[in-house]
Amino acid sequence: MPENLIDELAKSFRDLHQSQLKSCGLPEQYWDYLFFKIKDEIFDAGDYFQICMRVDEDDNVIGYKAKCINENGLKLYDENGVFLIDHSWTYKVNDARQNLMDNSNLLNRMCIMMSIVIPNEEDLEFKDVQMQKIDAVMEKMWKFNQTYKISTEKLTDDEREPVWYIMDEFGSSLRHSNDPTMKCSPFYYIPTATMYSIIWPLKDIECGDELTRDYAYGIKDEKMRMAKLYPWNDDDEDYLESLEEEDFTVQTEPSVDYFNSGRKDETLPVESELELINISKINLSANNNLISVFTDMNSIKENLTDSKFKFIDDMWKADIIFVNKHFKDYKQLREKLPNSLVNQFPYENVVTVKDLLAVVCRRVPESKYWLPTTYNLAYELAKFICYFKARESDELDNHWILKPWNLARSIDTTVTKCLNQIIRSQETGPKIACKYITDPVLFYRHEIGGKVKFDVRYVVLVRSIKPLVIYTYNVFWLRFANKPYTLENLEDYEKHFTVMNYKQNVNLKQINCDEFIKLFEEQNSDFKWNSIQEKIFKMIRQVFESASQQLPPKGIAHNYQSRAMYAVDLMLDWKQNDQGTKFIQPMLCEVNFMPDCTRACKHHPNFFNDIFNALFLDSWENTNVTKI
Repeated sequence: MPENLIDELAKSFRDLHQSQLKSCGLPEQYWDYLFFKIKDEIFDAGDYFQICMRVDEDDNVIGYKAKCINENGLKLYDENGVFLIDHSWTYKVNDARQNLMDNSNLLNRMCIMMSIVIPNEEDLEFKDVQMQKIDAVMEKMWKFNQTYKISTEKLTDDEREPVWYIMDEFGSSLRHSNDPTMKCSPFYYIPTATMYSIIWPLKDIECGDELTRDYAYGIKDEKMRMAKLYPWNDDDEDYLESLEEEDFTVQTEPSVDYFNSGRKDETLPVESELELINISKINLSANNNLISVFTDMNSIKENLTDSKFKFIDDMWKADIIFVNKHFKDYKQLREKLPNSLVNQFPYENVVTVKDLLAVVCRRVPESKYWLPTTYNLAYELAKFICYFKARESDELDNHWILKPWNLARSIDTTVTKCLNQIIRSQETGPKIACKYITDPVLFYRHEIGGKVKFDVRYVVLVRSIKPLVIYTYNVFWLRFANKPYTLENLEDYEKHFTVMNYKQNVNLKQINCDEFIKLFEEQNSDFKWNSIQEKIFKMIRQVFESASQQLPPKGIAHNYQSRAMYAVDLMLDWKQNDQGTKFIQPMLCEVNFMPDCTRACKHHPNFFNDIFNALFLDSWENTNVTKI
C-alpha cells in the first residue's frame, strides 16, 4: 500500500475517533500504532506478556495474573506499547442466563476463566452440573464484567439497554492495583462497528513485572473507592469492617448542591420564596371570552373538546400553557403573562426524578409504611453494602430492584440479590437500589393459568402547593406481568415487570378498572377496593406534603400560576400486623412527569375536558375527578 495512502488512512482514523481517543486518555504517540493494529487485526500482547496461574497451598487454581516476559520490558516511550484485547462474551444482563444455557462452549470457557469448579461433578446429572455452573458464572461474572454504551440519536428502548462484556483470557487476567502499571479502556472502531479493549503502560515495565490496572480508576474519595472495590474483597471480613459506619441505617438528606447538580436552573419570580400569592388571584372561570390554550401535545388538540376552550399558536398570548417539554422560565411568565397558567410547578423534579423522590418522601414519618427502603448508590454505596450484609447476617430477604433515576420504561432496570451486581450496576449510569417487593398482591389471569404481578397508575392533579390542593382522576390504569410470579429467574422481564406496551412481540393485557375491582374482590374476598383506595389516596397526599415541606431546590415551589398533572405508580404488598393478621399496603413506585394519556383518551373521551376543568377552573363536581 503506498505510503501516502497509509498516511491518509491514519489521519482519517485519528479524525474519526479523536473524541474517543482523547476521552479514554490514550497518549497521541500510540494513535497511529493503534490504527495499524486494528486495520491488520494484530493481537500481539503475547510478544510481551504471559498469563500465569495462581494456585493455593493445595495447588488448586484460584485465578490468573499477567506478567511481562519481554527481556527488554516495555517502556513508556515505545510507540508500539498499545495492545488490542478481544472480548470473549458480550451480552445484556437479562439475556446472560439464556446465553449460557444456549452455548455450552461459552459456559465452559467462563468457568475456566473464573476458576469455577463444581464439587463432585462426576456424581451429578449433566443437567444439574450445567445449572450449577450457570448459577456460579452469574454470581462471579461481576468480578470480570466491563460495560459500554454507544450513544447515537433515535435509539430504540432495546438499544438503550447497556451492554456488558468480559474480556478474553489475557484481559481478564489483569488484577487490580491502587498503583497500576497499565490503563485499560473500551474502544469502538467505527468503520466495522467493532468493540475492542485497549491497554497501554502508565509506567516503565520491567521483565517479570505483573500487569495491573485500577478497577476504580478516577475515583478519589477513599470511602467510595473502598465501596467500589468491594466485589474483589467480598471474602475479607476486615475489609467490610473498614467500610462500616456508626449507623448505616440512618439516611441523611444530600446537600443543596446535590439537588441542583445536573439539573437546569429554573428562574423564579422574586417574591416566590417570600410571598405566597393565593391561586385565586387567577380566575379563568370569570373570563367571558373563550379560554385560549397553547399546547405542543396532539393528544390535547384532538381530545380537548369542551367549548369553553380554544387553541392558539402563540404561547405568549395564551391563558393556559400546557406543554410536554420542561418549562423553566417562571420569572418571564410572571412578567409577560401574570394572569396565565402553566401545567408545571417549579422544582417538581423532586418528585419526578427517582433519586430525589425517595429523599423527600422520607420527610414524613408515615413513609416507612409505603416507601420501599431506598439507597442512592451515588453517595450511599458504603451504607448500602453494610445494610445488605447486615440483612444477610440476619437471614433476611435481600432482593433489590435497581432503577436508573434518569430513565423510564424499565430501561436498565434489574432485579437481583447479588451484591456485587448492585455495586457494579451504577457503571452504566446513576442508580437507586430499592427493596424489591417479594410478596406482592397478585392477580389471577385465567388465560395463562397463574397469578401475576400488577401495578396501578393514578392520574393526580395538583392545583396548589400552599395550600395543598390535589385531585385524582376516578379511573385508574393497570399493567400486568405476562408470566406467573415466582422469585426465580429474576432476569425474566415478563415475570418481574409490568410495562409491556413498549416491548415488541409481547402480549399486552388490558382491563378496565371497574372489571378489575370486581375480579380483585372475588380473588381477595376479605378486602374491599374502596378501603384500599383510601390508603392509596392518603399515601398520594403524603407524597406531595413531604415534597412541599422545604423551599426550592429541595422542595416544590408554590406558584400561583402553576397547575400540574402527574402519574403515580404503585404496587400492593402483603403485610402482617402484630397479631399476625394479613393486610394490604400500597407501596409507592414512582411519580411520572407528563404521563402518556393515549389509553385514557381512547377509552374516556372526556378525559382532558375533565382534567382542564378541574385543574384550571376548579370546576370538578361534575367531572370524573375526586378531591383528596
